[in-house]
Amino acid sequence: MLSRRIFSGFSRFSGNVRRSWSSVAVPELIDSITRTTDGEIDPEIVDETIKLNPQLLNYGLESWQSVLTTFRSQGFPSYMLMPLIVNHPMILRKSPEQITQGLNKWNTSQFGEKNVMKLITKYPTLLEIANDEMYLSNRIAHLQEYAETRKNVWTLFMNCPNLISDKTHVIDPKIKYLKQNMGVNLAEVLKSEV
Repeated sequence: MLSRRIFSGFSRFSGNVRRSWSSVAVPELIDSITRTTDGEIDPEIVDETIKLNPQLLNYGLESWQSVLTTFRSQGFPSYMLMPLIVNHPMILRKSPEQITQGLNKWNTSQFGEKNVMKLITKYPTLLEIANDEMYLSNRIAHLQEYAETRKNVWTLFMNCPNLISDKTHVIDPKIKYLKQNMGVNLAEVLKSEV
């Protein structure tokens, strides 16, 4: 009987803590995001996003501010920031240095700043590719043998990001099969998301 009262009291207490966390944290987080993005992200959209993705409350205010500030300082427009974070909330654990280092690797791709931003917004995990400076340039050069232009390689990455990490001995037979056995031309491959 006593343990039931203690548990009941604890449940009411922990329920109150949860409510107070949400009632205090959400408005503070919304205000912080709005300030950090100079009001370019609608507070109602932030509120709705958090309601649909409550795991976003697992990250501290400082993490949010740091990540948002870092991406904005790297030229990312505000409208790309919430999708980027929702697609990969773990990005909120990254330091500004880790984010900048990942972006610097991609900026050497010669895809163009806007295309790099689109790629990273769609696939934020691409910031975590191998730290080897030559890895990305070698992969792009290898795929360019098939795709002919960097723009086409970018399109391949947008449609199939695993081309970045898959081994070439896995990729090459697939591309050759599509081209030689199935007679699929490059334009069709670029349009597909296969």
